[in-house]
Amino acid sequence: MSETSRHIQNYSFECDGLYVQHWNYDHEKDRGWSTTEKITEPKEILAAFNRSCEIGQDVKLLDILTTLEPIKQILELIMLLDFDAVINDYNTNISKAVLPDRGQYLEVYCSCGIEGFIDDKDKMKHDFEFSISFHEVVPGEDFPYAIDLAPIYEYILFPVVLNKNVKIYLYQVNGTKNNTNITNTNINVPEAKHYFTTYEIIKAILWEIGFVGSPEDKQQLREQIDQSMKEIEEQT
Repeated sequence: MSETSRHIQNYSFECDGLYVQHWNYDHEKDRGWSTTEKITEPKEILAAFNRSCEIGQDVKLLDILTTLEPIKQILELIMLLDFDAVINDYNTNISKAVLPDRGQYLEVYCSCGIEGFIDDKDKMKHDFEFSISFHEVVPGEDFPYAIDLAPIYEYILFPVVLNKNVKIYLYQVNGTKNNTNITNTNINVPEAKHYFTTYEIIKAILWEIGFVGSPEDKQQLREQIDQSMKEIEEQT
């Protein structure tokens, strides 16, 4: 009987769940092949957290949230998010869900902000701010949109895309050196890519969804903003 070894290659969110891809190798026959299988047990999903992960084609936010339901109690502890409230909100309002009408999609992406400054020894230094975010993207527009205040049914059926290209933002370098003002934006930054883990994807999505709070908190804040805008309009 030949000896066969198996190694995890990566994970992938698909429309019907989370899948793991293995690379199998038959040592006697010197033959390798790839296999893919769906995982559903909480311990299997948790084991994927620190592994490389992709998002398949046409996967919607609803698909990912449904996949995470088996570990919702753990995610509530990690993210301080009422997962049941999110689930009940989109189940209750699923009839209001809309499809993107301008090609919109939801994107998990990595950004890096670079800001230069002059230290107390007159030497140029740079600060780097690295973050992973989850926002709405509208084709043709320059910047993504936050969705933390929107009702979840407005984007629950939007496709989710993983963008591995790091978005690099250069801030002006301001300071003084030898009593001379310095402004410099010509910082040479090479192109970069980021390969996401399963946990990074989950954290970015749930952080954005729960940033403002529960669905009731969002509704209350929206009403407060609407009232404030109305009062401003009445005064002008």
